[in-house]
Amino acid sequence: MKPSLKLTLKLMFASLLLLANRAVQGQDPTYTASISNDVMISSNVYEFDLYLIRTGSVALEMANFQAAITIDPAFRNGGTITPVFVSGSSELNAAQIPSSISFSATQNCIKIAPKLPPRTLYPGSGTSSTAGTIISTTGTKVCRVQLTNSGSFGNMPLSPVWSFVINPYRTLVSAFVGPATAKVNTNITLAASHSKTLNLKLLTEGLYNSGSGKLNKTQDADIDGNTWDKFTGLTADQVTIELAEATSPFNIIHTVSGINVNTDGSCRIPLPGTLSANYYVVVKHRNSVETWSKMGGESFSGNITSYDLTSAAAQSFGDNLKAVSGGMFALYSGEVSSSTSGVQDGYIDFFDLNDIHNLNLGSAYGYQSSDITGDGFVDFFDLNMVYNNNLNSIGMNTPPNPAKKKM
Repeated sequence: MKPSLKLTLKLMFASLLLLANRAVQGQDPTYTASISNDVMISSNVYEFDLYLIRTGSVALEMANFQAAITIDPAFRNGGTITPVFVSGSSELNAAQIPSSISFSATQNCIKIAPKLPPRTLYPGSGTSSTAGTIISTTGTKVCRVQLTNSGSFGNMPLSPVWSFVINPYRTLVSAFVGPATAKVNTNITLAASHSKTLNLKLLTEGLYNSGSGKLNKTQDADIDGNTWDKFTGLTADQVTIELAEATSPFNIIHTVSGINVNTDGSCRIPLPGTLSANYYVVVKHRNSVETWSKMGGESFSGNITSYDLTSAAAQSFGDNLKAVSGGMFALYSGEVSSSTSGVQDGYIDFFDLNDIHNLNLGSAYGYQSSDITGDGFVDFFDLNMVYNNNLNSIGMNTPPNPAKKKM
């Protein structure tokens, strides 16, 4: 049966309306999606956040979000993983907060199902029942995910990778675009807009425990001498990670702060999917010497880049790591100050000795940079470590005259 002329004209009109909506919009909104704020709560509980961030000038009104994230089977370590959403963690509109999550052991894939689009346009009036979530330029949390393993997680990192194919499941982001009275639900998914992972392992001299071969957890303290863990779970301390171009002038092109370092020295850093060249990995810590990865930089062409700063001094630029027990290597500790108090200058020198000496005399306590050993107090042990590293003229070793600026 042939369609009537009237129906044909209606279909043509609808198609033209869709094209007009896209033309008025000019361009689709752009975004990045990241897996961040990883915390190893215990040997069998792991948590992370999923974020959407608007990157362009066009407002992003999220319509749908679904995710497929594969993980390293060695991380699962043969156990059975149960994923749940952390209650109250989502910043999406109530109608869009994810409620269905599962894990496929055969596919090693975390699957987050979408909610139905919240916007329903009423014919003729151009009004709608509800709106999508307006995604912020600073980031809107989709959810926080908790993975509980029936056994202990393995020694390998999570190594998450976004999947964009039907099998095992597909990551998809869509947005409402077009005039306010006739918005269209449009797929804006781009694989390059989704984060990559840098798996990094590092130790700091001050926190390293020669007996356990791991990092001590940093402590906070009060005036009465009471101490407690500064960070939850297995987090020992936090670092800032930068990526620098592998060629002169070695511009810093990306910075991530507040990265949790586990007691075994492992940490995971989310990176933009667009970063695919060779870069230096630069580690900054509140009381350790700034340390660059070995000469030439590392390739970030794949979804996962792994780097170990604990296996050999040669893993750092200029072999600038300290040998500690167990055949391990650590960042030199004791760099806290400069001619401007509290501002690191990259070298363990008189300024660091002076600051720690004065704080030691004043019986300083609490979580602060001058507590090199992280026990909650600035004392002789901190002063002794700084003194010895100062005698050995310890300081940062970098490519010549790095620009030290973020592009």
